[in-house]
Amino acid sequence: MKLTWLSDIHLEFLTMDRARRFFARVKQGRPDAVLITGDISTATELRHHLRLVAETLSCPTYFVLGNHDVYSGSFAKVDSVVGAVCRDFPRLHPLGNGEIVPLTAKTALIGHRSWADGRAGLGKRSTIRLNDYTLIADFRELDQDVLFARLQQLGDESAAYIDGVAREAHKKAETLVIGTHVPPFTEVALYEGQPSAPDLAPHFVNVPSGKSFVCWPAIFLRRNSSSCAATLITPLFTSRHPTSR
Repeated sequence: MKLTWLSDIHLEFLTMDRARRFFARVKQGRPDAVLITGDISTATELRHHLRLVAETLSCPTYFVLGNHDVYSGSFAKVDSVVGAVCRDFPRLHPLGNGEIVPLTAKTALIGHRSWADGRAGLGKRSTIRLNDYTLIADFRELDQDVLFARLQQLGDESAAYIDGVAREAHKKAETLVIGTHVPPFTEVALYEGQPSAPDLAPHFVNVPSGKSFVCWPAIFLRRNSSSCAATLITPLFTSRHPTSR
């Protein structure tokens, strides 16, 4: 099974010709499936860029969205666009709705876009205002308290989703491949090659996902298996977390 991983491809910065050539090169690698972990495009261009992915690649493509994919839009509108395009192209598979995708007899793929929960680093004391908070309609004009309450809600929801689906997936799979857009640990949420500074970390890290992730081996090993492993794939973090007894 050859799974090709792409992330932060930002097709909005490419001409359509260059985007086609990029996916033609991906196709030359003859993947059995492709996983894209967010920041594919922006809300205004996501529809035709997803169509381009489906029309260019002949294998199943699994994906989660990133923050940039919602720029100039809202969560609801973007989710509607994704649903419509994926109905037209059965090879496109958004992750985050309970999917457990068998990759091999012992390996499964799950995923969720995840979201930074605002708790890492300085937390609510951060003075950073990302473009997200202007360009995503759901965040626009929120004051600091309301914004961080919303970030915590989104972060908690995504962490709970990943934790619940991972537990279910491990009933059948020894190894999980987990695709998200947001890293679970500050130490690996890199900015310009270094771990995020305390004022940036609240906007780049999903703390509750990290807490769940480090607890999984002890939980999974109680399910009558001799070993377990999780490979968590995000744009800034790729780690294999094995445990055996």
